[in-house]
Amino acid sequence: MHASSAGRFEDGYKAIAEQMRIPGWNNPGTDILSTVCRWLANPQNGTWLVVVDNADDEQLMLESSGSKDSSPGQHALKRYLPTSDTGIIILTSRTKRIATIIAEYDDDVLEVMPMSEPEALLLVQKRMGPKFRMPEAATQMVRHLDLCPLPYLKLLPI
Repeated sequence: MHASSAGRFEDGYKAIAEQMRIPGWNNPGTDILSTVCRWLANPQNGTWLVVVDNADDEQLMLESSGSKDSSPGQHALKRYLPTSDTGIIILTSRTKRIATIIAEYDDDVLEVMPMSEPEALLLVQKRMGPKFRMPEAATQMVRHLDLCPLPYLKLLPI
């Protein structure tokens, strides 16, 4: 799920709630963030993996508005990341401070360094396959992605 905004994060939790049929998932009055967080924290609900992508905004991830009447979107999103012996959260961020604050242990933070441009282009070409014949587009893309390695890349038909 995306953590680029409170709304996108909540949409991700709504999708989890709907997919897992968490009680109250379709009730408009449900605090979906707290409900899903509690559900994920409960070991009786089995094993799970959640990928939280683009957790780059420190204010959104780490700080709350301080008001006790705050809506879920006004609380720090880290509040809704459960700890569980049966679940794993993979959080991606361009901000090391966010990763180190959210991680339970310093050893849980893995810094992924940018590739060289030739390495990034080779990765794109391998992932795209032999039909990919757009070197200028590949170069633009890897530069736009700051030469960061991507876990997956798929060529979609146009």
